[in-house]
This record gives sequence, C-alpha cells and structure tokens, in this order.
Amino acid sequence: MEKECVSIEHSNGKEMECLSIIPGWYSDVSDLFPVPGEIMSIKIEKILFRGRSKYQDIMIFQVLIVGGGMGFTLREVLRYPSVEKVDLVEIDDMVVNASRKYFPDIAKGYEDPRATLYVEDGNAFVKNTAPGTYDAIIVDSSDPIGN
Repeated sequence: MEKECVSIEHSNGKEMECLSIIPGWYSDVSDLFPVPGEIMSIKIEKILFRGRSKYQDIMIFQVLIVGGGMGFTLREVLRYPSVEKVDLVEIDDMVVNASRKYFPDIAKGYEDPRATLYVEDGNAFVKNTAPGTYDAIIVDSSDPIGN
C-alpha cells in the first residue's frame, strides 16, 4: 500500500501526516469538514454516469476578473468561444508586465482583442460599474486576511 504525505495546518501549527492510498478510494483533507483537519475518504466501487448534463455548457458573454494580473485566469476564460468581452482589473501593473516578460504562455490572453486591462483598484471599479454589466465576476486575488 502506497503512502502519501501531506502537510496539514492545524490550529496549533503545521504537521505532516501520511495517508494510506488504497486503489479505488478517494481521500481529502479539508477544514470544511465538521472537524477541521479531518480526513474524509470514500470508496468508489463503480462510476455510474460519465455523460454531460444539457446545462453544463452555460453561456457567459461578459466577464470581469478582479486581480489575476499574471493572466492565467484570463487565458482560461478566453478559451470559451461564447465569451465576447473580458475586463481584467489589476491594481499593480508590475505583475502584468512581469508575467508578459517571464511567462508569455500564461499572459497570452492580454493579446486577445476580447480582453481589456484596467490598472486600478478592483473594489472601486466594481462600485462604479452598473449592475448587470457582467454575466460573471471572478475574484483572483490574494487572501486579504493573510492565510
């Protein structure tokens, strides 16, 4: 039996735990379970359905991304042909410029004519935007609490 070691952050600090990986089982460690840090496992005996729902392809036309100056989220959103317009609001143009220079494959979405970059505060941008302007708003920013 294989063992996979993961770092789990408990309220009393980080510790390393090793999970037993058994074929056919899926395990996850999450603070969302009833007891933070609890390991939840389920055994998958048979996959019953592999098809797609008729509602799976939701049509999104106008998207706002707040943060995400590296361009990864922008690139992924632009993969969908139904997307007509993406506005990305990044507070620090240095992030965008560094990504364009050092990670051009990630930042290639900036070259797409459907994308518009705004270098300003995302919170102020959203407050000054009329309700209903965007079909989806994605916040791709750092954790403001610092976790």
